[in-house]
Amino acid sequence: MSPTEAMVQEILERSAHAGRDKLGHLAYQMARTCLSKAEKTAVNHRWLEAPRDVADLGTDLRHIETRSGIVFDRLALPLANPSRGSAIAAAWTCLRVASSIEGETARVLFLRALVSQAEGDTEEVEQTLDRMLSVPVTRSWASCAQELRQTVCLGKGSFEEVIDLGELTERRSEGRLDTLFNMATAYAWLRDGRNFKVCCERFRRSDESLGDSARWSWLVEAEAAWFADQLGQDPDSIRMALARPASEGGA
Repeated sequence: MSPTEAMVQEILERSAHAGRDKLGHLAYQMARTCLSKAEKTAVNHRWLEAPRDVADLGTDLRHIETRSGIVFDRLALPLANPSRGSAIAAAWTCLRVASSIEGETARVLFLRALVSQAEGDTEEVEQTLDRMLSVPVTRSWASCAQELRQTVCLGKGSFEEVIDLGELTERRSEGRLDTLFNMATAYAWLRDGRNFKVCCERFRRSDESLGDSARWSWLVEAEAAWFADQLGQDPDSIRMALARPASEGGA
């Protein structure tokens, strides 16, 4: 093979790889969309990209089939306003698509853990996160995994572990809003007003973008009364403690 032919071959191989990366990302996004329809309030999502509309899922999957040559059962895909059960089933379908295209990547494993959490299978969540963290991953994916593990620990009442996981994540990626909010929740469960205040101050100082500002506004508003009851404070003081700069559209 001549140098020119080798260069052309490399370009073709890179283009094919880029195409599969895009397909894998699309399948990942489709699964996130389905999961968001199933668990709007029960799972603390960190949206990495804007989710696609449910109505686009069937078209997207046909596009993936044409490009990849892999045929998938589209019967489980909801058309609109799916029930929780059908949305989770559709998320598993899309997840299988993503896994078939790109293998057990960090984002596929993370999403598998999220869907398992939506089903209430915390043991599977932890096992999947262990697999995800058993190989080198980016700092961002490692932090996402630890935040998901925090939510599992909150559900089990392991509040000290939530705080330990949060401090570990903070040392690697300071100022992550989900990490700090989970820690604040743990301190509220422990009725530790002093450390709750410190955590809220770190939350306010964070330079991480809010991303979905409406989600944060809703979350703070939904939890303010509970935080206040746990800590013997006024709900308005909680709203102020978790306020973000007005320029970000914070609560």
